[in-house]
Amino acid sequence: MSTYEINTRLPDEFGKHITSVVGSRYKTISEYIRYLIRCDMKKKDATQVNKSIIEGYKVGPTKTYFKSTGNFKDDMRIFHEKEAEYMK
Repeated sequence: MSTYEINTRLPDEFGKHITSVVGSRYKTISEYIRYLIRCDMKKKDATQVNKSIIEGYKVGPTKTYFKSTGNFKDDMRIFHEKEAEYMK
């Protein structure tokens, strides 16, 4: 595995926060930074999935749109019924 090295200056407030976290929850500053980066990457992935889901709804046939009942199983049943009507 190749590595990428960074060196950065942070405001005192950030440094104090890092110092308070490292030692209690993380062994090193590097471990904490890697954790933050992984969280950011997961958030980005989740955001992309949500965008894809919304895009999927946008390209669906207009006649299949309906107001949610609040119950996923009921919504899926209604969706499939409307989809079947649209395909006729």
